[in-house]
Amino acid sequence: MREIEEELGMTVPYKKVLPIEKFTSADKKFEYQTFVFIIMNEFIPILNNEHSGYCWTKLNGWPKPLHPALFSSLNEQTIKDKLITIEDTF
Repeated sequence: MREIEEELGMTVPYKKVLPIEKFTSADKKFEYQTFVFIIMNEFIPILNNEHSGYCWTKLNGWPKPLHPALFSSLNEQTIKDKLITIEDTF
């Protein structure tokens, strides 16, 4: 939750948090997790110096350019399947 508040500049009411990926580098020195937040309503985030913009999109309507690691993840079939299931469920 701390990371979400840091990235968005605020706390956001949400329905559910769903993990979709955990990445660990081959040397085990770096890892990150990717989550999907099911939110109550769209909102305008408060951007910090790490971001140049934001947008709301449909699945597969990703903005360009997109962070290379995120682009790679979103194009993996297992991640695509998870996102479709989430979209169909909520």
